[in-house]
Amino acid sequence: MLTLLHGLETHQPPASGRLRGEEFKNAVAKLQEISGQPQDHFASELRPQTASHSRQITPDSNAEPPPPKITNTPLHRHEKEAAQELADLYDDLIVDVSEMSPEAAQYVRKRP
Repeated sequence: MLTLLHGLETHQPPASGRLRGEEFKNAVAKLQEISGQPQDHFASELRPQTASHSRQITPDSNAEPPPPKITNTPLHRHEKEAAQELADLYDDLIVDVSEMSPEAAQYVRKRP
């Protein structure tokens, strides 16, 4: 997919036959832009940074990032309403452990 994006953007194949270096970084950035996903840690490392704009990322052991919103785009666009309702099935099936009763949360946290 990244090679296809590169070809669509530059109208030529990758210089070395495979995407490497800046070609790869640009294709990843374009894919994230198209998908509308926020720039994550990996993407921020891909962009060149100057010394004045560099930042250190310190992991916070207590904070857990929220899970990404998962959608099934083909189902959202399906002509039948029953299929469109299945696109958000993920939201109905996933429960945050912090919202569970203490007994249920304790059980879930013990599970691998």
